[in-house]
Amino acid sequence: MHCPVCLGELRGAVGACTDDSIACPRGHCVCTACLRQLLVPCEERRTGLGYRCPLCRGRAALTPYHVMVLVKGTWARAREAFDGEEHVAEWLECRTAGVEAGA
Repeated sequence: MHCPVCLGELRGAVGACTDDSIACPRGHCVCTACLRQLLVPCEERRTGLGYRCPLCRGRAALTPYHVMVLVKGTWARAREAFDGEEHVAEWLECRTAGVEAGA
């Protein structure tokens, strides 16, 4: 699997995407390095961040967990930041649902 922006190989396949990428609501994966360059202000989420998918041009709003992935670089590293058990269910729901539409 490759990033549609930089054409770099995405590492560590997990579900539809990889450990170093985030999916838009339609399932298109973009690496975290490229996604950082696509961020725009967004009123839809409390993070205030969103982007337009480079493939489908759909709008997506980032959750706090997605922002942590962008900061840490991978889902595995971001997961370590949320080591409390109360975050596990919400984390997994966010991971499997992808990014919410409406940015």
